[in-house]
Amino acid sequence: MKNLLYTLSSSNMYWMLLFFSSCDGLQTASSTKANDWTRDSTAHFIMYAQQGVRSEKNLKEIGQQLEYTQGDLLHMLNERTPQRLQVYFLKDRETLTSYTGFPANGYTDTEKGIIYLVDKAPFNLAFRHEIMHALSWRLWGPPQAYWLSEGIAVFASGACGGYPLHALAQTIQQEGKLVSFQSLTDTFDFKAVEPNLQAASMVKYIYDTYGVAKLKRFWKTGWQNTGQVIGISPDELQKEWLDYIKQPEYHIAVNWDNIHTSGCE
Repeated sequence: MKNLLYTLSSSNMYWMLLFFSSCDGLQTASSTKANDWTRDSTAHFIMYAQQGVRSEKNLKEIGQQLEYTQGDLLHMLNERTPQRLQVYFLKDRETLTSYTGFPANGYTDTEKGIIYLVDKAPFNLAFRHEIMHALSWRLWGPPQAYWLSEGIAVFASGACGGYPLHALAQTIQQEGKLVSFQSLTDTFDFKAVEPNLQAASMVKYIYDTYGVAKLKRFWKTGWQNTGQVIGISPDELQKEWLDYIKQPEYHIAVNWDNIHTSGCE
């Protein structure tokens, strides 16, 4: 995955097997080599910072930020059950990859409630993205399609690189990089930034237009059941969304460099 902050959640069996074995290794490492880690905790988070990372000296303040973020995202999901999560701040991508088997700057094991983040410039710490992965999967169950998982996680960030999600989707459409939502459902491309942002724009549109309860039904039933959920066909919903993102207010020149370098948050 090329300098992107997006995360493959652990439902995929191949990555799950890699992840579980590596996750056990990381927990053992943090307990047997205590001098290599700084630890702190809050009501719902246990945090481990690897020696030398940016977060090592302010874990207490970060813990408060994590608690606030979880509360805000629970409100967004219309849920009331906070999750107990572990967050590991790692020194580089190579370390994260060695533990998870997946090359990324952030990774969430939704079943075990463990979040891994590369805590190194220029990568941003995607707290909202990763916590949303944990909350949505743990409270709503596995989604019917990966684009919904990535879409809601990017949507949770509110924007990407300082740009509104609909503005990014309009730019992607103008650049000819938009794909059909049938393609998103069948073959979601985690390695490209455009499908993640397209998915996030659609999730935001459904959330703002039809509400969180309908989004939750999409999560559980899939894109093909739009007729049951909101009374229109998938093609009609896609046209609604395309017409919406074409509004002049979303016509903004986008510089992709910062997004490709640092991620969304």
